[in-house]
Amino acid sequence: MAIYIIVFFLVILWAMHHLWLYLGEFEKSRPEHTIEAYVSHLQSDFYDQMVEQSVGQTALSEYETAESVIRTLNVAGDGSASYSWGKKGDEYTDDAPVYVIRYGDAAIASVALTREGSTEQFDFPVWRAAEPKTMMELSATPEYSVNVTMPAGSYLTVNGVPVSESAVQTAESPLEIDAAAAALVEQPTALNCSITGLYTVPEVVVSDANGNLLNASVSPAENDKQRNYVFDPADADPADPALISRIEALTRAYADYMVNKDLETWNNLYYLKNFLVPGSEAENMMASLVNDVYWNNDYTSREDKLLEVSHIKMYSDTVCTCEAHFEMILTKTSDRGTIANNYDGTVEWTLVKSGETWNACSMKLLNAGGDSTEN
Repeated sequence: MAIYIIVFFLVILWAMHHLWLYLGEFEKSRPEHTIEAYVSHLQSDFYDQMVEQSVGQTALSEYETAESVIRTLNVAGDGSASYSWGKKGDEYTDDAPVYVIRYGDAAIASVALTREGSTEQFDFPVWRAAEPKTMMELSATPEYSVNVTMPAGSYLTVNGVPVSESAVQTAESPLEIDAAAAALVEQPTALNCSITGLYTVPEVVVSDANGNLLNASVSPAENDKQRNYVFDPADADPADPALISRIEALTRAYADYMVNKDLETWNNLYYLKNFLVPGSEAENMMASLVNDVYWNNDYTSREDKLLEVSHIKMYSDTVCTCEAHFEMILTKTSDRGTIANNYDGTVEWTLVKSGETWNACSMKLLNAGGDSTEN
């Protein structure tokens, strides 16, 4: 009798052992066990990887990368949420389980399980998690564009990417000479490039053929979506000494005219015209001032303190702009005492070269001022 009892318990133990093995393999073969283990091992950067995958699947301009868009849009996770999982109802089947990975309440990825064999004793399926697929969508739209006008021969990069010559067209220069000057020389040309479909504010850099970085005379406001730039030529270095001498002589003639004594007015105007394009805006402007330039303080002495030419910019071989700054002291001595007037100004000239001679076709007075001292 005892032997039957022993055999009975041995059978029970064998059955329980196999039942334990069966239940263990069954539990491990359940897809929920596989996805739970998968999610429990996810690192904090999984969210960022899904963002990057989403952006990488978005059609980006050649001037943007997934990394730059992610960095600029700041779409990283906040770090306070945790990962969870659930069945993806529209795709889930017992033979092909698919799960949704959530970060907080947001569904960020789907993970399919694939069968990669069977358990050793009971032939239950063994599941393996495939590569996750992002479910995130980039909420931003490519609302930025850039339009760049730059001197001929310039090089343009957008977000560090060189813009090819095929993307650049010849355009009118932002410096437009008047009709009188255009009858003598050709209107200078520039280059223009337009790029659309950008997700982030583009970084625009323009350099000339000598590698000089150019400054924009026109640039967009901080929040502008349409980013318009106009770049001027770099200052000529070195500038042509003959051109500098011509600009100095032009500016002296202008200063002489503007501080005329009574009988010198017309003579000084005629002399100034030697430096102006006939019929140009500059000549017409100077002629229109002939009745206004009489110097009320009929000075007895004049001291030229400074004449400086700067910012010579070559828009072509025959068209340039510059700034000329002058300072002088005009003094009148009489029985009543001495009055000294400090007179200074800065003029922006536009000049064209006809033959071998540079003449001004337009001008702009950037500033003028002075003060008086009585003794």
